[in-house]
Amino acid sequence: MTYIAYLFFRALVFCLQKIPVALANVITQILYFLLYYVFRIRRKVVRKNLQVCFKDKSSLARRQIEKQHYRYLATLLIEMITMTQVSTEEAQNRLTLINKELLLRHLKQHKSVILWSGHMCNMEYNTILGLFLPSVGVYK
Repeated sequence: MTYIAYLFFRALVFCLQKIPVALANVITQILYFLLYYVFRIRRKVVRKNLQVCFKDKSSLARRQIEKQHYRYLATLLIEMITMTQVSTEEAQNRLTLINKELLLRHLKQHKSVILWSGHMCNMEYNTILGLFLPSVGVYK
């Protein structure tokens, strides 16, 4: 049974890797609906954590944050799959470097540059930095 589930998952990932971006957005919305309304994955934990972290916010405001979290989670899951098949041009369109000229100026002067990335995005985006500038990734 486990092997069958694995094969099903691999087939699903293969199909998702081939879909266009517009369809990926639709699938993201469907996945959000399934995660939040149907499967209700870890909703009690999320609600409790939001209540602890945002005591000053109303329950309506916390519910909005909760829904945003699940939308973000659905987007993240679909992007992790679709990013493996994105063209170089599409990857460059998805990632914006602020002050790119400043980075390039320092690199031309043979100075070391450290880019610090928060965990607020899909970490796969960090792998396409090499399309913009010479880079070495370090993860801790």
